[in-house]
Amino acid sequence: MINRAVPQTAPLCVWMSAGLLTYKLCDRKFDCERCPLDAALRGVPSPMAFGHDGCVDLERRAATFPDDRLYSRGHTWLQPLDGRNGLIRLGVDSFVASFLPRPSHVRLMSQSRPVRRCEKLCDIAFDVGDVSVGTPVDARVIRWNRALEDDPSALVTAPYENGWIAELVPVAGSDLNGLLMPEAARRQARMDSRRFRRLVALNLLANDDELGAMPTGDGKPLTDLRQLLGGLGFLALLRELLH
Repeated sequence: MINRAVPQTAPLCVWMSAGLLTYKLCDRKFDCERCPLDAALRGVPSPMAFGHDGCVDLERRAATFPDDRLYSRGHTWLQPLDGRNGLIRLGVDSFVASFLPRPSHVRLMSQSRPVRRCEKLCDIAFDVGDVSVGTPVDARVIRWNRALEDDPSALVTAPYENGWIAELVPVAGSDLNGLLMPEAARRQARMDSRRFRRLVALNLLANDDELGAMPTGDGKPLTDLRQLLGGLGFLALLRELLH
């Protein structure tokens, strides 16, 4: 419940509106992507803890969209491979990878026929369930990244490098016009980040009788969103992003 001592005109933290905080005013102009509290609630390392000793800045990585590929609204990417007769490589983008836990394994589909747009290519398996990845274009699978069988975590730790999923050849007439250029993909990620937070807040409000311990008034969370929502609930929200 929102603290009634807070002025009605004060900018409230989204997590206060969701009932997770008893008192928290936003002093960052709602720049959730760089908020240590938001990172802690989502169950990822605080962005304030990165940038030293060669550590990766997770929040900056989540907004990284290399210029040499195209992106889908479902947060996959396609990269044309030079000199490979129309071959394109597919993976998940760094935005959705920054939300995913470390997978236990990746199940690659056995396809002997062309896959249609939005058809499942693989399942990313976690301890509590799976998240599926589809193709944004009609294509034929030429090669799978078998390295994911030995190191499935590469899909989320190196989504643009060793974590690619498959190499495809688009079938005749396949339409790439719906894919996004890098800057448009960055804008899409910012919008989806806000949408994800709203979905989480609404989910928590709808199930507030099942929530565990709340964070204290000084903003130190007693748990994270994966614990509050439960593993299955958290994955269900992630499926809203990745398709």
